[in-house]
Amino acid sequence: MKSSNQKIIIHTGSGHFRKEIGDYFNQIAKELNQRWYSSVPESYNLAFYLLKVMKGVYI
Repeated sequence: MKSSNQKIIIHTGSGHFRKEIGDYFNQIAKELNQRWYSSVPESYNLAFYLLKVMKGVYI
């Protein structure tokens, strides 16, 4: 399988649109952190993705 190093950049004049995208991926990260039993306290609000993992599927 050939590896790709492509990125997606979204630029709009709407800060709300960027916030919605950020909120979407932050929610996914929070759910994955719960599944992986993250030791970072929820009160820190520091959800994260493991490298090369998105929605629980290796990419």
